[in-house]
Amino acid sequence: MNHIEVERVAAVAVIRPIGRITSDWGAEELLAGMRRLVQEGSTKIVVDLSACHYFDSTALGILVEAHTAMQKAGGQLVLATAPKRVLDLLAVTQLARVFVICDSLDHAMSTLNAAEQSKQ
Repeated sequence: MNHIEVERVAAVAVIRPIGRITSDWGAEELLAGMRRLVQEGSTKIVVDLSACHYFDSTALGILVEAHTAMQKAGGQLVLATAPKRVLDLLAVTQLARVFVICDSLDHAMSTLNAAEQSKQ
């Protein structure tokens, strides 16, 4: 079943789309979740894509919008555990150069924590 999960792990917000994220379902929910996290003051967000089976260009646009919003807010958005199909889409669109992409949730968390420590 398609849905979006959001959890907090220490100071990091983890948003996890489950199933398919397309213009037909999930894209608006993902966008709403991202906006809510930014409005709540989250400055470190991990998008855990481990359970996302399909991702279309609408969902990709939402990630770009969220990435831009996080940068403007002085925060960082990291992608984690993206399936090959999503990685291929990021590579083809050359957005793999824009996003920090981690191979695990732990790696994403440590990347955000290291970025926080380097700011201090």
